[in-house]
Amino acid sequence: MKTAVIVFLLAFTVIAHAQRMGGTPSSVTGPQVTIYKTKKNLDKYVPVTLSADGKSIVSYPAPGDIYINGKPAYPTILVKGYRLDNRGLNENSAFLNITYTAYRKLKEVDPIMLMKHIKSAHPFISMYKCGSRATHKHLVADLNRQINCGKLADCDCLVKP
Repeated sequence: MKTAVIVFLLAFTVIAHAQRMGGTPSSVTGPQVTIYKTKKNLDKYVPVTLSADGKSIVSYPAPGDIYINGKPAYPTILVKGYRLDNRGLNENSAFLNITYTAYRKLKEVDPIMLMKHIKSAHPFISMYKCGSRATHKHLVADLNRQINCGKLADCDCLVKP
């Protein structure tokens, strides 16, 4: 019990400090903030994760998992062409030539079938991890401010512009 209280207080202190300082410490857990720019608009297409060599799909959503609260989990549009990821993208993500609407109607999916539907295997101009969502009080406004002020250096760059 005593250990649980200490862990809770430590986590609370780290989050509170990060919020006061405006930072995004990597030690804060929870859903991560990933922002990115793509070479073309792929907002309506389903993302998958490729292996490091790009030859196979290592992660893909079930058709029922691409909607949040009954709506497609499209990225959130930010300023200057950036997008806020709502699906769990990383630097090995690619996009299918299948829209969220069409994908949701599929009865079965498997990585071999999906590999034949890659629309863009190298879609990113840039990508940044900007800490935990828990450290942002007003996530979209905070990110837009960071982008407009050129403060993305405070984020971890995964794909260089």
